[in-house]
Amino acid sequence: MAVPAEQFYAEMFMEERIARLEEKVDHIQSDIKEMKGDIKDVRGDIRRVDGKIDAVRDSVAALECKMLERFAALDSETLKGFADLREGQWKNKVWFLLTAAGILGIMAHGFKWI
Repeated sequence: MAVPAEQFYAEMFMEERIARLEEKVDHIQSDIKEMKGDIKDVRGDIRRVDGKIDAVRDSVAALECKMLERFAALDSETLKGFADLREGQWKNKVWFLLTAAGILGIMAHGFKWI
């Protein structure tokens, strides 16, 4: 039985197309294997970065605790200093009033007001 020319041409054309597709599929498969390896490397890098982030997070938490303690100590020292300053201001006011009264008394005696 004879094969018509059109059918023979279609089969040859189809085989060529399939051969080209197989070559491209092989290339795509090799690219996918490379991409899988790269993804594994990236996942490993991400795990290392996560470990470093956790370490930084822990150190920041420790630093926060230390700073809160120091701020509390500074706050108490500042309040004590202001209390001492207020007490000193009252003493200075009293001393100033006594000094002014003494000067006015001397002036009154000198001008013979008393």
